[in-house]
Amino acid sequence: MPNYIVSPCGTSLLTGGADNKVRVLLTRYANYKNLNDVEPEHKVLLEDRVKQVRDELLELGPEQVIKRSAELNALVKFYNGKFLAGDYHFLLCSDTWLGEQTASMICDWLKRQNDKMVVEVHRQTDLQTEDMSSFQLALTELAEMFDNSLLGFRQNQYHIVFNLTGGFKSVQGFLQVIAMFYADEIIYVFESGSTLLRIPKLPIQIDMEKGIKKNIALFRRLEAGILKLEESTQLPEIFIFQMDSEVDFSPWGRVVWNRAKETLYAEKLWPEPVDYVRFSDRFKKQINSLPAYRKKEMNERIDQLVKALRDESYNPRSLRFHPIEGKKMGKCTHEFYAWTGEAARVYGYFDEDVYVVDRLDDHL
Repeated sequence: MPNYIVSPCGTSLLTGGADNKVRVLLTRYANYKNLNDVEPEHKVLLEDRVKQVRDELLELGPEQVIKRSAELNALVKFYNGKFLAGDYHFLLCSDTWLGEQTASMICDWLKRQNDKMVVEVHRQTDLQTEDMSSFQLALTELAEMFDNSLLGFRQNQYHIVFNLTGGFKSVQGFLQVIAMFYADEIIYVFESGSTLLRIPKLPIQIDMEKGIKKNIALFRRLEAGILKLEESTQLPEIFIFQMDSEVDFSPWGRVVWNRAKETLYAEKLWPEPVDYVRFSDRFKKQINSLPAYRKKEMNERIDQLVKALRDESYNPRSLRFHPIEGKKMGKCTHEFYAWTGEAARVYGYFDEDVYVVDRLDDHL
């Protein structure tokens, strides 16, 4: 079974062993996104330090590199020095020039160990602590990205590992939460550097009834970007990130909601999350008589419809909400796709300012 390994990368490779003058500069410019913003005389010193460390690192074998890099120390111990073809390494770095340079060094070293591994450096926009609001948004985007990607790798039989030995503490704490939901294993090296701690997957149970189920309409409006600030006070604070008058999921909230939907959406057709959408009795009976996976997909379609009705620029191909063309379907005037890759449609009409979802039927 191949491994998919997430490793956050810090800048200790650059700071370790640097003289005082260079160390001061590394601290001063730690949050700079672009090298061109650095003062010219300092830019040269930083470039020289990066080149020096890169050259030294690429000359080291597995037995030597464990003393230079916390991130690689854990990986060497995980593999017992023999890196496997077909594995996928995801190196997460801060949205800074120094962070990206450090992750690139680690990437180059890994590729030299086995050029049949895939190694990706991911520089997450705004993942740096100079602006905490932007940092929170960056974590939320990361949570969404992991939710979209890691389940796919698991379906392809990858063993998902989070290597939490390196990186910044602020990011490590977030990744520990993500790992609880997605990782098959967490690895960590103690500060002594000699022992690899391997933590197997822990069972996580979400309290659906108390935290989410009773507020599911609010969560759906939050995901659609239409939840009002005053409504957000009804949700547990841990799920919410507020910026001025707007609200969004917190990184933790995004992870929990995405996981909860997998279960809740398969239970039934949930009631309309907004007052400008209404289900006919016929439609509710049709959907609730279908298998669980169909109920799940229809709840997802309704989420898309809710957003599309308030945002003209939003109409994904999986929904394709549009006026009926050609034949008529009773008083229905519009349709959208019911299922991915199949001909069934959902028909409806406008009753003043309310869109009535009327029926599931064949494509006209």
